[in-house]
Amino acid sequence: MSDNIKSMHPVIADFCGLLESKNVPYQLNDNDENMIRFRTRLPHHEATPYVIIHMNPANQALTLSLSNVFRFTSLGPKIFQLMNVFNGDAGNFACKMFVDQQGELVVLVSAIVAGEDPRDQVEDYLNVSILALDNYYAQIKEIIDESQKD
Repeated sequence: MSDNIKSMHPVIADFCGLLESKNVPYQLNDNDENMIRFRTRLPHHEATPYVIIHMNPANQALTLSLSNVFRFTSLGPKIFQLMNVFNGDAGNFACKMFVDQQGELVVLVSAIVAGEDPRDQVEDYLNVSILALDNYYAQIKEIIDESQKD
């Protein structure tokens, strides 16, 4: 582990160790040692979203996002309908989908992690968010493809 990890939140440091053990390259945020970024792969699609994980040391709050998969140049009712379905899907436990100000689709998880295995909780939230995005990937792509035909 690098020297920067010594001042990290223990959950982030532990998660960096997990990434290193799996040979997953990651980047530390220069301005916040409690934030890391890396790429992952969706299980059923050729997409490699960025994962950003941040821990707030004051309250054990986890913020985890998947992004850099879809960018919208215009938004229509179909994507908003799909976001509503996604956000209401109980299978997407704790995940919310939105489009940011640059038109980037984001899947976000906010949670408090604590207890005996907080790193495992982070890994579980990551896995749920990856599967949630993977399950809706084809529908999102179809909406984008249809909008490009117009």
